[in-house]
Amino acid sequence: QFELLEKVILLTQIEPVVELQLLYFLENHRSKLSPEAIKNLESKQRALATLAPDLLIQQLLEQTSLYRSQGKTDKAIAQMERGIANLPKEKRLGLELELADMYSEAQDWAQAEAKYRALAEEPELRFSAQFGLALSLNAQEKHEKMIALLEGIKPSSSEEIQGIQQLLERIPETHQSEQTQALWKSLAQKSDDSELKFTALLQEADQFLQDDKFEKALETYDQAENMALEEQQRGWAKLGKARTLSTTEKDPSAILLSLQEHSSPEVAVQANIQLAQFYLEQDQITEALDVLEGRSAEDLGPGWDSSMEEIRVHALGT
Repeated sequence: QFELLEKVILLTQIEPVVELQLLYFLENHRSKLSPEAIKNLESKQRALATLAPDLLIQQLLEQTSLYRSQGKTDKAIAQMERGIANLPKEKRLGLELELADMYSEAQDWAQAEAKYRALAEEPELRFSAQFGLALSLNAQEKHEKMIALLEGIKPSSSEEIQGIQQLLERIPETHQSEQTQALWKSLAQKSDDSELKFTALLQEADQFLQDDKFEKALETYDQAENMALEEQQRGWAKLGKARTLSTTEKDPSAILLSLQEHSSPEVAVQANIQLAQFYLEQDQITEALDVLEGRSAEDLGPGWDSSMEEIRVHALGT
């Protein structure tokens, strides 16, 4: 049946849309075709790429997307490589970026990095390629290389600024540094987004706290609180101040008590966790247990609830 279909395609003048569907069928059964049939199939695909490249691009994207959704990334890569080879250079770039993403998805890191770096030389794809490379480096836990890459990216739109923000948020706390602090500050200066400016200021304060620059941390948390437009933002800034006071062996309870019933469930739970922890450190076991009495963080996820349970267990075992 495949040989018959092949002869129909070769001997008949067919509309490109119909021909594309027939070639798509044959491509899906490539393993069952004879060498001669595969040769003819590839010849027709090259001809169609010249006649109707956009149709072929659409087919490639649909077919490789299907393979990827089925976990057949190797097939998607092979199909995309063959398809790209048939297309003129000006039609390849978007597909080349898709191919780089597939290499990364398949954890073929060397191929992915080489492809992303090559595409970053193309002005219209520079940011997308750098973004993809940064995600690839993050997946490999090469955070220092990722940070170095981000330092060289110059965002030119609000969307690109938000993209870098997403990448910075992926960097673990253990790898936050003066470099990441500078990147946050740079983003805040370039953006008109008040939420981004607040996040950058909060990140800067967190870094000061991590570096034991306590006065700078308190000052920056104050700035974040003053510029906050939402109660939740204001709550996070206050929690930062309380954390700084606790670290410097000062009493944070006044701040934390004011946040116990905060409108944001996350802020309220964190405030109660920090308050109970502070009481424990002061050997005020009863007060620590009272803070958590009847409280649960199950709705916020297992990580939050386990933090509460750890404090309860520690208090009861003291």
